[in-house]
Amino acid sequence: MEAGVNVEQAAGYYEYIVREVIPHLKHGAST
Repeated sequence: MEAGVNVEQAAGYYEYIVREVIPHLKHGAST
């Protein structure tokens, strides 16, 4: 396994968290 692939996967997962999960948590906390 190449480290570059893992880094790209981790970056994609992090972006998913920032774009999808965090806004959802903020919306849920505001209600």
